[in-house]
Amino acid sequence: MNNKGFTLLELLLSLTILAVMTALVFGAFWTGIRSWEKSEDRLPASQRLRVVPSLVNSQLASLCLPRVLEKDEGYLYLRGSADTLEFFSGRSLSPQYHRDLVYVRYHLKREDGGVAFSFYEKDIYSLEQDTLDDLPREDFQALLNDFQSITFSYLSPSTKKGWLDSWQPDEEGEILPRAIRIEFLEGGTGKGFRLIVPVRVEL
Repeated sequence: MNNKGFTLLELLLSLTILAVMTALVFGAFWTGIRSWEKSEDRLPASQRLRVVPSLVNSQLASLCLPRVLEKDEGYLYLRGSADTLEFFSGRSLSPQYHRDLVYVRYHLKREDGGVAFSFYEKDIYSLEQDTLDDLPREDFQALLNDFQSITFSYLSPSTKKGWLDSWQPDEEGEILPRAIRIEFLEGGTGKGFRLIVPVRVEL
């Protein structure tokens, strides 16, 4: 009777081949999983990139000068710099204020990795203007992150001045700019786009 079996060498070779094949299969599997996870992470960011500029444009287009506030010497109509923009709007980005006039502040946080765009809102009926210079950072909500550059600029009513890096009504002698421009430059792709919103409010 002739019984043939596997030698130890054949068994080791078989196990080695099986281990290599298993490693290749699992490597391909985990590569696919990581690619899928990355695409899932990018999807909300790309959606936000499409939606947020439209929302900001709509809020700026609804800029208003509420009559319920006392307009003394320190009354805030609109004030801004290259990093901050504050104004009143009839449109809120927060669901809790969707029917109210709101005070809005956009803020750009510049770090080594890029620029983040955040905002703060509060309805004007509970607003205390003397507290606006010291708003808690935790009350700001993030809109966009990881941009290479975001800047605000303001079109002066004076044709000689053109676009300005800041807007302070007392210094400029005018209450409101003719338009507000926000320029975005993406970090990864280097692509850029801009919003230019005319200010149509009458004093």
